[in-house]
Amino acid sequence: MINTANNARLSHRVLWGLTFLYIVPGLFSRSPWKPDDAIGFGLSWHFAQAPFSQWSFGQIGDRVFAQEGLLSAWLGGLLGKLGLLLDIPPDWLDDFMRLGNVFWLALTAWAVWQTTFWLAKRAELQPENPLGNAPTRTEYARTVADSSVLCLLGTLGLLVRSHFQVAELAELSGIAVMLYAAVRALDKPIGAGWYLGTGIVLAFFARGFAHWLPFLALLLFSACIHPALRFGLFKRLLRAALVVAIAFFPWFFWLQHSPESQEWWNSWLRWNLDRYLLLDANTNLSTHLVTTTIKTLAWFLWPVLPLSGWTLWRYRHALVEAGLRIPTAATAAGLLVLFSPTPPKKPTTCHLFRACACCRRWGFLPCGVAWWA
Repeated sequence: MINTANNARLSHRVLWGLTFLYIVPGLFSRSPWKPDDAIGFGLSWHFAQAPFSQWSFGQIGDRVFAQEGLLSAWLGGLLGKLGLLLDIPPDWLDDFMRLGNVFWLALTAWAVWQTTFWLAKRAELQPENPLGNAPTRTEYARTVADSSVLCLLGTLGLLVRSHFQVAELAELSGIAVMLYAAVRALDKPIGAGWYLGTGIVLAFFARGFAHWLPFLALLLFSACIHPALRFGLFKRLLRAALVVAIAFFPWFFWLQHSPESQEWWNSWLRWNLDRYLLLDANTNLSTHLVTTTIKTLAWFLWPVLPLSGWTLWRYRHALVEAGLRIPTAATAAGLLVLFSPTPPKKPTTCHLFRACACCRRWGFLPCGVAWWA
């Protein structure tokens, strides 16, 4: 049963303790032996050794590297500089530089909790109450939000390899903040623009524009055709654009005055645009590729994806509600992002999972299956 006493069994301290317990032990006593981890460490190590005037674009050694973003490497570089200042032993320096993952996971968990909490408090998402003993909105929303974070922790490691020094976790944080901004727009239609702009900036500097742009496009489409979401849309976008401009233009002008910046910029734009190619020019769509993708999707998104599909079917008559269109648009954007790379890769699945985690929890619990009862 969902009530205040049962909610107290999983306090916020315990929930955050589980979050840190999940991420922190896996960061230590490991060397960057896998390619993606080594690439992330190489970018961070370059920033740790280079002066701040050379932080406008990514390099590994003396070679320009433009196939990832900068944000995760910047944080790793700051930690690397701090580690060198503290004279941390070289064997522990790469572990110390991975501590930035704690911040990205905490930010993602916070955004997912807030998103599901405010969604679950809406009137159209309250459980049926034929006996008149349903929990209050706050109690119900708290249980849904706690469950979504537990879903995140239970599946995220398989998708993003969150103990590696990779950029996907920082990108996931930015898109999660964007999703939170979309939900808060229902209650604070103008102030949510600041959150939206912050999420775009985080996602853009994390890996570029390929993965968050479909999500933003579908959110804007949903907002344009629904009165509740359309209210304050222009002012919301204006605030988001202001945040993006404050972050983007100083960096862009700084980039233009850096050596080898044009090579990095062109390669980085090409790498982002290639994410939208459903098929590589040198690759044919094969039955094996399709089968492998479906098997990967079923494995990494079980049971979140089927339960999300069941939720959409369960609430199919209420999809006109603003609170239901947001996670629906996020799930659709996740599917688009999932199948855009060639071939589909596991890290792109995390964007679909984030939306499904929110979508699943507000649909699963109304049918009487409480996570903590």
